[in-house]
Amino acid sequence: WTRPARHTAGARVRGSLAMAATDEAYQNAVAFLQKTNPDGESVYEQLASVVGKILATKPTDAVDILETAIMAKKTKFTPPAPPAVHVTPRNLAVAVSTKELFSTPRPAVNLETGEPEQPTPPNDYETETVLA
Repeated sequence: WTRPARHTAGARVRGSLAMAATDEAYQNAVAFLQKTNPDGESVYEQLASVVGKILATKPTDAVDILETAIMAKKTKFTPPAPPAVHVTPRNLAVAVSTKELFSTPRPAVNLETGEPEQPTPPNDYETETVLA
């Protein structure tokens, strides 16, 4: 003797209700993990990044990589704010001259056409007069 089909249908309904509850719990968990902190970071993104790296590289020490990632996050370095500098004409002049000293020189401009002139390639056979 077998049970009527209505009992198996009831079991299917209970199973789908359980799946719906599990799906809702899953959605709530993901939503919680996706909440961001003031820096715009979320637990979900951090975990996805670490798990993605582990799956991509398939290292033998995956647990160590996970622990290292957690420790790196805990000890994340945030540089202090730069000190406030009082701008005076002397400070400004020093800043401008230092910037010009380390910047790429501008090409010479042809005064007739206004176009930049091509620099003359160095001659390997000429040397700089150091003693003059």
